[in-house]
Amino acid sequence: AETKTVDKANLRVKSFLRNRQAQYITMLKNLVDTNTHVRNVEGVNQISTTMKKHLSEIGFSFQIILQAEVGNFHFYTNSDEGDYDILLIGNIDSSVSIANTRYFEEGEQKIFGTGVWHNKGGLVVLIAALQALKSIKMLSKRKIGILLTTDSAIKNKISASLIRKMADDAKYVLGLTGAFLDGGIVTSRSGAASYDISMNLVNNESELHVTDAAKLFSKLSSNLIALSDPENGIIVTPSNMNFNSNLLNIYAHGKINLSIRFKHLEQIEEIESKIMKFIPKRYSKILDTYISIGNKRPVMERTERVEAFWNMIKDVANTLDIRLREEHRWSSSDICFVTENKFKLDGIGPIGTQDENKQEFILKYSLIERSALLAMLIYRLEK
Repeated sequence: AETKTVDKANLRVKSFLRNRQAQYITMLKNLVDTNTHVRNVEGVNQISTTMKKHLSEIGFSFQIILQAEVGNFHFYTNSDEGDYDILLIGNIDSSVSIANTRYFEEGEQKIFGTGVWHNKGGLVVLIAALQALKSIKMLSKRKIGILLTTDSAIKNKISASLIRKMADDAKYVLGLTGAFLDGGIVTSRSGAASYDISMNLVNNESELHVTDAAKLFSKLSSNLIALSDPENGIIVTPSNMNFNSNLLNIYAHGKINLSIRFKHLEQIEEIESKIMKFIPKRYSKILDTYISIGNKRPVMERTERVEAFWNMIKDVANTLDIRLREEHRWSSSDICFVTENKFKLDGIGPIGTQDENKQEFILKYSLIERSALLAMLIYRLEK
């Protein structure tokens, strides 16, 4: 009897979503064509207003957490009890400026555009899934929280504590980021840290000091890259390296922007210690060196509860004839701030990727497929 009930719900949800595919593509176009660079507060808040409209229409109340530096955070819920069966986490912002934005473009099988895979496709999946649950009169039977942040591009510098706090009130936590082309669900993520290293020649008494600065910068660059240890989950990548010098004017300046992915917290602590030792003290009289430690995200580890949640969504996918694969992501996301004792997964958004030119796309069919998966996962949550 239970199997027949689930099968009937599957059919009704898929039928509801298929009949509204054009509507969801239009919704996605509106989201993609609005630039939401993390510092474009107007654009970010415009998308927040759109999300508020759709969620309010299906009975969600909302709370606005006002921000000055970035767009406002929004929290939605259909429960007055203060705890939730599931918390859904998404982000509205991006790191892409208006000048580099690719606007919505629909092909026969793919949809292109900035944010279509990273975050905005997941926002449409969220709305579609909840509308489908309402259509089969199941939405009110689950206590749902939704947190939409606006500082993901700066590694949740402001929202980290809010994510932890909201997740503490939920049994399950699910991230809305996009899935890779093989249909992956994210069961673990690397931690992330960034560093800015600047070097400036302060002693211009001799041309030899310029040479010393150049040698030191070259050695420092090599030492930093050598910190990578992929087998142990450590990836070190300089996102920008620049050294300028002039023998006539006796001038030298170097800068390195460093991005690090790591598997365990102890690894990044050890790396920080090594970086600090890479600048020999004997150069302190001729070189001024400054190391700025940027924002960090912790690791999302594959715990027993993550595995249990993965098995649950895999079972749901099987009833929908959807192929899933669990995966580790080297990149970090908002969900990394959720504590380890939670049932949590990421990557429920549509299937797609970002190519070598950083252009995003999703497979069109996956917008409906992932919406059905999310709807039926919420439908079948174990209390």
